Amino acid sequence: MAPKTSRRQPPADLEPEPARRQPVTNRDEGKSTGHHRGRIKRLVRDRGFGFLASEVDNQEYFFHASALTNSSFETLEEGDPAIWDGLNTIKGNRATNIVMGRER
Repeated sequence: MAPKTSRRQPPADLEPEPARRQPVTNRDEGKSTGHHRGRIKRLVRDRGFGFLASEVDNQEYFFHASALTNSSFETLEEGDPAIWDGLNTIKGNRATNIVMGRER
């Protein structure tokens, strides 16, 4: 039988530091693209989201029903006017603080 060898642990001050992870960022955070006005381009009613077409920068903005401030998702129709704040996120353009039925 081979003799037992004991593994000595290095002193705590000599142990390598664990790798540090990059902080997880919230996907909703993003760079503001300002205030926009436009119309609903497409609705996906069964999933509770849609897309807005901006008249300001000719871009399309994703929105979720929870971003509506003065309307119910069920009452929306394609072509309805809206104003919103835009964000450029890692997943693309996103609309927040959506106010329906307003044209400037």
